[in-house]
Amino acid sequence: MYYKVVLLLNQLSTVSPSSNRLNPTEKYIQVVTRDGYEFWFMGFISYDKALENINEALQHYHDNNMAGTILVQ
Repeated sequence: MYYKVVLLLNQLSTVSPSSNRLNPTEKYIQVVTRDGYEFWFMGFISYDKALENINEALQHYHDNNMAGTILVQ
């Protein structure tokens, strides 16, 4: 089963890559919104590409808005 999730870039607080310590091949992306909601995404077809796309989107948003409120860890 696949899901599509839409989060507004201006609502993101942190985006953090993570992996399972016992099984490093299990990789996750944690997203925390400004209002404190926490999302964990897993099961990517291409984890590295997903992380790259998220970082590019955040960088583009930051460059265009100079908000300085998004933290990519």
